[in-house]
Amino acid sequence: MKLYTRFLVLLMTLAVCYSSALALEFENSVFDRELINVKYGLMNAADEFDEDESQKPSDNVTDDFVWETKGLQYTHKSPTKAFLLSLVVPGAGQYYYGSKTKTGVFLGVEVLSLFMYSKLDGDGKDMEQDFMNFHDTTWFPKNYQTYLENAHGVSIDTGIVGFSHHLADSGSQQYYEMTGKYDQFAWGWDDAILENLTLEDYGASVPPLDLADGTTIPVSDNRDTYQQMRADANSKLDQSKRMLYVTIFNHLASAFEAFIMTKRHNDQLRQAEHEFAYLRVRANLKSFYATFDTPVVKVSYHF
Repeated sequence: MKLYTRFLVLLMTLAVCYSSALALEFENSVFDRELINVKYGLMNAADEFDEDESQKPSDNVTDDFVWETKGLQYTHKSPTKAFLLSLVVPGAGQYYYGSKTKTGVFLGVEVLSLFMYSKLDGDGKDMEQDFMNFHDTTWFPKNYQTYLENAHGVSIDTGIVGFSHHLADSGSQQYYEMTGKYDQFAWGWDDAILENLTLEDYGASVPPLDLADGTTIPVSDNRDTYQQMRADANSKLDQSKRMLYVTIFNHLASAFEAFIMTKRHNDQLRQAEHEFAYLRVRANLKSFYATFDTPVVKVSYHF
């Protein structure tokens, strides 16, 4: 149940972020639109325009003025805004500068990677629970204690020569890791056998052999099965982590692609501007006396 709840939260967060991004003002500001109107508004005069009739801008110059020629949309975009939008929601910056195809690609990768992360993480957690359940029914602390008492005369595995670990608290991560990994815990498995002898065949009069000798380690099919189950679960969890790395990379790739393409869009726009006649108006203040400022307007017509 926790898996589905986590995945639902991820989807809701993604939806909120994406909706917020789309709610941002994607068009030019009022000042930018008015500036475009001033720059291109007088270009409709036929006697001032020598290009082909099909290349002339529209006669209707409005607040939503968009002049398109050679496939280029004449509206300036902010590379920084595109970068930040895609950094939050992959594909939002591409939508901002006008590429719906790339929007779908980056957003699709985002949704797919989050879905795969949730699925793999859930499968890994289920497999983790499976190997712990298997462990609890095949490895027993009382068997391990019986081995310690018969072979070493103690009930606690501290201070025994050749032993590198102390049995961790039952149910802890170290408990499930060490009992399958280290040979000193081998007699704890219920099917442990050495030279056709089980733990029940040993006793105080015939103690189990010291595990310090590598040739005296009992074999256990359950131990082998457990180790494989644990390795499979860890592999699945590692795959889920890689999906998170894909998600992070997708955010960065989308952000930088949006930044670069928006700058390229603006560069193409500036280059295309010089292919047509246009009016440029510049206003500033010029001081002629110490206490007076004179407003100056400079008008130039480029062709």
